[in-house]
Amino acid sequence: MAKFKPDWQKTNIPKPIKTELFKVMFDNPTQAAREQAVAKLDLGKENDRWLRTSRDTFKKLAEELIEMPLSEVDALPENIRTIVKEKRKNIKPVVNIIPQTPVVDSIPQDSISIEKDPMIQHTNEMVNAAKRLVENLAPYSLWTWDITLLDAILDNEEPDSDIVQQLKFDYPTKYLFIHMQKELPILEKLEGWDDLIVKDVTQVRDKLNLRASQRKFPGICEVCKDFKSK
Repeated sequence: MAKFKPDWQKTNIPKPIKTELFKVMFDNPTQAAREQAVAKLDLGKENDRWLRTSRDTFKKLAEELIEMPLSEVDALPENIRTIVKEKRKNIKPVVNIIPQTPVVDSIPQDSISIEKDPMIQHTNEMVNAAKRLVENLAPYSLWTWDITLLDAILDNEEPDSDIVQQLKFDYPTKYLFIHMQKELPILEKLEGWDDLIVKDVTQVRDKLNLRASQRKFPGICEVCKDFKSK
């Protein structure tokens, strides 16, 4: 009978090998450095097949560290265990927002509905962008690297990954940065999400979660200015 791995387990890599890869991942922020470190591991020829690591492999390993039971975390080497436990205290799940549709009586059918109000639509876009970014940034919440999010993404993500697609092509996410820049001092002097320092990801996710749940975003972006000018 086939054994099914638990939901938190994203790879089939044996635990002893995985522990060595966790060490590599924490000691080396770039894919190139990780590949060099993996090449130096001497774990026996029978384990070579587990050492053909890619960006996707390390991304899945990061997800495992976020989701694994504490009993598994406690079995990790002390330096990794300490960082993971401390960071996981602040890693919050994506907010679950229940849409609230105002009740309005006797609205003529030819009237513009509240749901089609441009500012409400803009707020909905900000909420969706914030929720998506919170989820995409989750794997980076563990890191204490003093490098930009762009550098981390280039070394850890495939070109078609959702975080790359979001930061590159999603306009609401770009407008979201302008809104959040007014509230978070760590964003004040940055040009965009790409310039965010990875060690600040947890703080950003916390604030995005809060604002998405409140459906209120500080600051005024280009879209807001356009609405106000009309």
